[in-house]
Formats: sequence, C-alpha cells, structure tokens
Amino acid sequence: MFMKTIATWISENPYIAAAGLIATFLGLIIAIITPIIQRKRKQLHYTISTTLLVEEKISNIKNLEIFFSGEKIQKLSVTNIKIWNGGNALIDCNDIYAGHELTLRADDSNCLILGVDIAKQSADTIQCQIDNSSENIKLLFQTFEKKDYILLNIYHTGDDNTNFKLLGKIKDGKILDKTIDVDETLSVLMKLTSASSIGLSHKTLSIFTIPMITTTILKMLYFNRKRK
Repeated sequence: MFMKTIATWISENPYIAAAGLIATFLGLIIAIITPIIQRKRKQLHYTISTTLLVEEKISNIKNLEIFFSGEKIQKLSVTNIKIWNGGNALIDCNDIYAGHELTLRADDSNCLILGVDIAKQSADTIQCQIDNSSENIKLLFQTFEKKDYILLNIYHTGDDNTNFKLLGKIKDGKILDKTIDVDETLSVLMKLTSASSIGLSHKTLSIFTIPMITTTILKMLYFNRKRK
C-alpha cells in the first residue's frame, strides 16, 4: 500500500518524474564515459616556439658575418621544444618501437641543426640523452611518468617559420603536436566575433564566444610562455 502511494505520488508530479529521467540519463552517461576516462592512454605531447636570433641581411651591424665551424651561415635561430607525458600511463623506453625512435626533424630541408641542449628535465628518472646530426635529433630516455617533461633548445639555420616535428611510434600510444597556431587562432576568433557572418544576436554571441575566446587566449599564453 505504501509503495503504491509513493508510485502514485511520483506519477502525479511531473517534476519528480522528470528528475528521475534526468538522473537515469546521467547515470547512463557516466557508465559509458567512466571506462573511457579510466582507459590507459600513452601520449607524448609537444609544443614548439622558434625565435630568429640573427639574420645577416637585416642586421644593422656593418660587416657582420656569421660562421659555424668555419662555414659561413646566413641565419641563426633557436627553437624551444617542450615534450611531456600528456597521457595517464607511464611511458618507458620499451614502449618505443625499434627503428621508430623519437626523432626531431625540421620541415625545411635547407635547415641545418648546429647544436642542441637539454634545458631542463622535470625528473632525474627521465634520463634523456640526445644524439644529433645536422639533419635530425634522436632522443633516448628511460621513462616518462605522468606529466614528466623535458625542455630542449635547438640552434639551427632556419628562421622563425621553421617548424620541427617529433617523429616516432609508441606502442598503443600517440605523439601529438600541441603547438598553438597563433595566426589560425586569430582567424577563428575573428570569425566567431563577426555577428553578421553567423547571424547571431549580440547577446547570444557573447554567451557563446566570450568563454571560447577566453579559453583560447589562456591556452595561447600557457603554451607559448617563456620557458624557464
């Protein structure tokens, strides 16, 4: 009798019924998402920032010449690279396929690598070592715990448009470039903030675009902040 009374009361109160449906729906979503979140993900992330240090043709210093090991070069740039474990599982040297070791390579075939140094390792257990030539840089390491990272400085003959890619293959894992393209981001922001092009009212535009713009700017500041 008591249970029948409760059932009748719930059926006669649409808000209670709606709340029950919402709770059931949320429970279903949590049941689906939880295994996905808890699944082990092996991911190495990296960001890149390049600064042109010296360019012979635009220098104001008269008769300036740049030489490296006796060879004259036209430009000198430094690329700062951060590589970190962006997944939720430990990555060690055995997770890298033989013949597909971690390698940094410039997208410009005319770019010569002059030198590289390890600016910082977040933990001494990483034990990163570098083996570089004029064309690429091979990275050897012991282990990357979650959120462990290394900072590298690469000196080369490219300019500030020279891009480096981190190549290699991780067993059941990925290597992801997290560098923010500033020009592309600004282009997207301009499109978002153009109310006339998407036909939204100013009120609706503010609701949707302000959080997106704020988040994007914060990410840009984070990934492109000065490496310590």
